[in-house]
Amino acid sequence: MDRRLIRTAVFGSPESDDPALCPETSEELDAFRLEHETVTIWCGTLFEGGCGRQLMTRRCTDKICHFAHYGSGGGVHQCGPKERGKDSADHLFAKAHLASWLRTQHTDAEFTYPEPLGSAVLARLEDGRSLLVHLDRSRPVAWNSDTFETILGPGVPIAPDVLAQRGYVHRVRFRDRDGGGRTMQFGSELPGQGTTWEHTDDVVLSSRGLLTTARPTVSPAPAPAPPPTPAAAGREIVTVTPSAAGPSPAAWQPDLAPGHCCASTRRCASIRSASRPPYEASGNSSKAIRPHAMRRGCVSPCNAGSGGWKTGESSPYHPGPLAGTADRPSVSGGSEPGG
Repeated sequence: MDRRLIRTAVFGSPESDDPALCPETSEELDAFRLEHETVTIWCGTLFEGGCGRQLMTRRCTDKICHFAHYGSGGGVHQCGPKERGKDSADHLFAKAHLASWLRTQHTDAEFTYPEPLGSAVLARLEDGRSLLVHLDRSRPVAWNSDTFETILGPGVPIAPDVLAQRGYVHRVRFRDRDGGGRTMQFGSELPGQGTTWEHTDDVVLSSRGLLTTARPTVSPAPAPAPPPTPAAAGREIVTVTPSAAGPSPAAWQPDLAPGHCCASTRRCASIRSASRPPYEASGNSSKAIRPHAMRRGCVSPCNAGSGGWKTGESSPYHPGPLAGTADRPSVSGGSEPGG
């Protein structure tokens, strides 16, 4: 008596990749038999350890229904592991659903099954791109740059730093269908957001990637901002913001007509030689001042004796009286001190 519970098989021939899943209950098995009464069932060679012999369905009430080898009641038969659960055909179901979906995207593909059998499915599209479905949970994922898109199967882990670097990862999962078979859902996992699942009909194959509801564009998630650089010990970082006030005294101002006073420095704008520095009255002495605060053309000090404003007077450029001119030594004829 064959006591192995084989849940998966293929239809048509030993080399077929058309998957079959035996229903668990006797009622569902009756419907399965009616649906596939004209089709043979085989222990497919695309299963790890598959022997290629023909199978039959076995109806049970004390345990789940399953497939069994013909002629296994009396003799010894060698065929892979004793049990073959429904997950063992995920590579075949993935291929079947991907092929159906690619037809809706108006493209065809050639499918292969890398070793060990059941670990992955590779689809080479007619335009040269490739899709890899990684199903083996015990093997690390090879993020090959030559692969157009890598899709992870149920329970396949991904390191958080890899997910953050990529910005996303696509996944597939399977659900049993009433009466036998499995459906496939497509999901997109984003950093910190988990996986959003949807039907394969909602997935679009674009020239740059697979577009889904959760990932409608192909731009990766932004990289996290780098941590701030600590300030040096004993120093403080100060943020300088532009002032809304007028221009600084160092800014150049419009030219003034000769005889007008410079508002920023209270200097006469009488044209003098620019080679000599201007002077500023301070008590009874005169000292050179920096020319950057004067308007263009203002290169000599105010001359009280030649038309300049005197102490106590106001000008259009100075709202108040000028200070310091009375104490300054008189300069005759508008000549410059020391000149």
